[in-house]
Amino acid sequence: MMKYLNFLLLTCLLFASCDSDDGRLDNPYLAGAPVNLEINLRLPQYTPLLNPANPVFIPNQGNVGIVVMNTGTNTYVAFDASDPNHPISSDCYAMQLEGTRLVCDCEQNTYELFTGNFISGENLRFPLYAYRISKIDNNTLVVTN
Repeated sequence: MMKYLNFLLLTCLLFASCDSDDGRLDNPYLAGAPVNLEINLRLPQYTPLLNPANPVFIPNQGNVGIVVMNTGTNTYVAFDASDPNHPISSDCYAMQLEGTRLVCDCEQNTYELFTGNFISGENLRFPLYAYRISKIDNNTLVVTN
């Protein structure tokens, strides 16, 4: 009986010490705009994605557009092009591509496209909003959320 109580107490302590990190990624500034996009790498506008560190902006997807980039070794990332640290309703939420970085014109918040993390700026709490990206075959990428 004592072994059972010790096991139960240990189990309760174990579960009590676990903490959810679900709230970590909940960004109140970004709307959950649905994305289901197929990218044909044979099309001229997407051929830069065949080489590493050549991001491509795709308008009319996500909140204000998405940026897709080949990070090397046939690995791709896709991020929303809106500043994750500004409300979309504000005058300053869309960012510009500068090499392999996204930069907010208003406050110069800067984010690295290889990782999605912020590099510089003030009051930065959230990284770039990442989308799922998978390669179906040698010529097709699928971006979803």
